[in-house]
Parts: sequence; structure tokens; C-alpha cells
Amino acid sequence: MRDGKITEGKEDLLSYKLAMSMAENMLSQGIITADEFNKIEQKFCVKYCINFSSVFRHFAG
Repeated sequence: MRDGKITEGKEDLLSYKLAMSMAENMLSQGIITADEFNKIEQKFCVKYCINFSSVFRHFAG
């Protein structure tokens, strides 16, 4: 935090984590397939500037 504001990178990461949490819930409820989940994850990585190949993206935040 800088001057009480969330930095842009941190905001992107939080948005990514929130979006993926919703996708994970949809996957666990059977609303989407694993293939659809993977496509969603790839699109959100691009949207929120997250390195898809990073193994740490699941642990960040």
C-alpha cells in the first residue's frame, strides 16, 4: 500500500484471485468442465497480467 491506495499490480492480483475463486466454485459445482476452467484461467491471466507459466500464481495474494 502506498498512501492508502492499493498498487495497480496488487489490484490486478486481487482481481485475478477473486475471479479464479468464482471459477473454482463453478468447477466444483459441475457448472463448468476442467477444460473450460483452464480456458478461463488462461484468459484471466492475460486480462490481469499474471504470468500463466508461474507456479506461484496459485499462492500469491
